[in-house]
Amino acid sequence: MVNEFLKSIRSGCMEQKMELETEYNRILIKQKENEKQMLRLKEEEMQNFDAFSPRKQKSNLKDTISNLEKENQMFHQKIEEMKEQKKKLDAEILKISSVLKYFKENYMEKKDLTLSSKGKKKYQKLQERYQGELGELIHKIEFCFTLIDLDPVRCKIELSALLNHLYSKKEKREETERAELVKDKEE
Repeated sequence: MVNEFLKSIRSGCMEQKMELETEYNRILIKQKENEKQMLRLKEEEMQNFDAFSPRKQKSNLKDTISNLEKENQMFHQKIEEMKEQKKKLDAEILKISSVLKYFKENYMEKKDLTLSSKGKKKYQKLQERYQGELGELIHKIEFCFTLIDLDPVRCKIELSALLNHLYSKKEKREETERAELVKDKEE
């Protein structure tokens, strides 16, 4: 229960980190585009600087450049803030991961020590059953490999049957595990 809670917190932090990284990349791209546009406008301003030129000078060019510089400063501040947030998230993820590792090591060692001979036998039976089921699935997959060249339609039917079989096994396994957990709690 604690393990699941910590994992959910860690996954939430990972999602936040991913969102932060996508936003960070988006802002970096905007900042680069902004810098390119500023350089282009500054070059255009330098070309129009000639006082004796008969060309018409753009009056709002300096305003546009100053606005772009302000935006660039704002982007730079956001990038620095995001770097700090990313560092904090990395630290949190590291802390949670270390707590999970500690919990797993200590809890699993105690759990292994408390397994009775009855529990060990039950575990061995489950493992043998799953190994048998795994062998059965491997044989079906090998059969599909031989069918794929000869009869693709039948291969597709066999694969869909195999998929349905896997789903039913998964559901049965989950039900069995739930029943065993309830039984263990009652004991």
